[in-house]
Amino acid sequence: METKECSKCKKEKEISNFAHLQNWCRHCFSEYSKTPEQKMKMKAYIQNLPPWRKTYSAIRVRCNYGRYGKNGRSSYGEGRKMLITPDELKLLWFRDKGYLLKQPSIDRIDNNGDYTKENCRYIELLENISIGHLGRKQSASANQKRRLTMIAYWEKRKQNRQRRG
Repeated sequence: METKECSKCKKEKEISNFAHLQNWCRHCFSEYSKTPEQKMKMKAYIQNLPPWRKTYSAIRVRCNYGRYGKNGRSSYGEGRKMLITPDELKLLWFRDKGYLLKQPSIDRIDNNGDYTKENCRYIELLENISIGHLGRKQSASANQKRRLTMIAYWEKRKQNRQRRG
């Protein structure tokens, strides 16, 4: 059994209690992450990330943990492989003109496929939501009607959230 000393609590712990290339054990790191100062630092850090890097992090979480977290995995994240790099996402961002979109969202063209450069694109969030709820193999007129209904619904929710503050 290989052990390592945590540089925060100074306790000798199993190497599995440490994240990759980290000197603090998982317990100390999780406690540190809960402090208000750290939350503010993390929020500022995330806000300063380029949008394709935020997408990369979200994809990684989806593929590794699924929708409900590590302990309550759903089929949502299982079987999906992350075969895309931040540099490829950057290329997609500029190819699809993500900077012109109001709320850019990553979309897998083939929902059963993995996250690859060929299978991903940036589209409007509302369009991505409507595709997800409606399915991809419906008639154009039915899709259009439902899409407009979904857009109205999500716009109304957005307005309500803005009013609440």
